[in-house]
Amino acid sequence: MRSLRLDAARSLSLHSAVRRRMLTLAVVLAASLLAAACGPFGGPQPIQSAVLGGMQAAFTAKYGAPAHLTDLGPLYLVSIQGTATALNLFEVKGVEGQAHVSTVGVLPPPGSDVSWDNATASKVSAPFVPSDAKHVSDMPGTKGTLHIYGSAALAATFSADLFVKATDHTLVAPGTFTIACESLYPSQAIPICLLRVGVFDS
Repeated sequence: MRSLRLDAARSLSLHSAVRRRMLTLAVVLAASLLAAACGPFGGPQPIQSAVLGGMQAAFTAKYGAPAHLTDLGPLYLVSIQGTATALNLFEVKGVEGQAHVSTVGVLPPPGSDVSWDNATASKVSAPFVPSDAKHVSDMPGTKGTLHIYGSAALAATFSADLFVKATDHTLVAPGTFTIACESLYPSQAIPICLLRVGVFDS
């Protein structure tokens, strides 16, 4: 009888140990999945996709090779929601040492003699906004309204000293970026939309 009780106790102890081991493995697996999704510290990872803060390779993978290489960076000729569009990218180094897009210029293709209204310009620039972006405020600019946004993923992409207010070079909250749709030149009615890290008024 005593032997049976000992066997039952050993069986229960073994079963408990197996359950603890399975629970530990489940916790480790969940933590690994969370780290893969959110980065090693549980926060957003640097942006990789074809949006502001992303990498040129992602734009090339999505839209094909650049049509031209300009002094400001690669120029892509693409179609956004049926609208012929030129994309001009400017890159700086991100926190992990790789180049990321800090400015996206969205405009009608050069030489196309196409004029956009602000609604069209806003529509074709929307795909390049980071997916987690939140609208913060609007303010008047010299050539139109400045739309200020914040993005935690963008904050995880660039160092904090890159997020500045261009007029006085003071720091703003990490992750801040501006969308400004305005006339490229005062004498022309062709608008351009710029998505740029920080707060700027060009």
